[in-house]
Amino acid sequence: MNTWTTILNAFSNETFGSLLRAAAIFVIGLVAIKIILAATRHVLKRSTLDGVLYSFIINCIKVVCVIVLVITVLGYIGVPTSTFVTVIAAAGAAIALAVQDSLSNFAAGILILINKPFSQGDLIECNGTSGKVQKIDLLYSTLKTFDNKIISMPNSVIAGNTVTNYSGADKRRIDIKAGVGYDSDIDHVKSVIKEVLDSSDYFDKEPAPIIGVAELADSSVNIDVMVWCDTSLYYDAKYYLLENLKKAFDRESIDIPYPQLVVHTGE
Repeated sequence: MNTWTTILNAFSNETFGSLLRAAAIFVIGLVAIKIILAATRHVLKRSTLDGVLYSFIINCIKVVCVIVLVITVLGYIGVPTSTFVTVIAAAGAAIALAVQDSLSNFAAGILILINKPFSQGDLIECNGTSGKVQKIDLLYSTLKTFDNKIISMPNSVIAGNTVTNYSGADKRRIDIKAGVGYDSDIDHVKSVIKEVLDSSDYFDKEPAPIIGVAELADSSVNIDVMVWCDTSLYYDAKYYLLENLKKAFDRESIDIPYPQLVVHTGE
């Protein structure tokens, strides 16, 4: 009887001691995780990473640290951890196969957030769709079109296609062709175009506008007009230029010819 009591007491003392040490390791581990997360946040705040990627990195580090801590504590109190690790690995592989399309979007989202080909609020065109970027998430990016449609585009589509960012620079160049008749005085036409450009603050003086004959077409002399403006004013400036060129040409009796076809009958 005394022998069994001694063994039971020894076992109980040893088990209690292991549990106590495991609890201490767990508490110390939680404190260490908080310190690691605080240090990571401090580093990330000084970086230029997007807020979505910032939160993702913090959450990943937290999950990994907690899993390592739990496995360490279980192993310390004598619970076999090899099976536990194997189950986690198998579950991860199964989940990866089931959501491989989402993982593709996820990986593309990480690349977009790191490389930053565009930012929230930019006007972009991708895969035939144009719109202003409303939101960038890890799986989808949301665009708002000119006619107020909301489009969710998979990040893998964006990463796999050419993206045109119309808001990427402060300045944009307006390029138009003005067709005038062959009887028109080219120097006079160019001076009228210059007057229209000088009549508005939409257009930059530097770089200087380019006005020149671009093509001697079948029915008209086509003149290139290239002028710079603020990106935010691009459409206002373009519409102003087209409208006022038409008015100026009408006022100066500058002919804007229609396409013509001359047919010879042989008589």
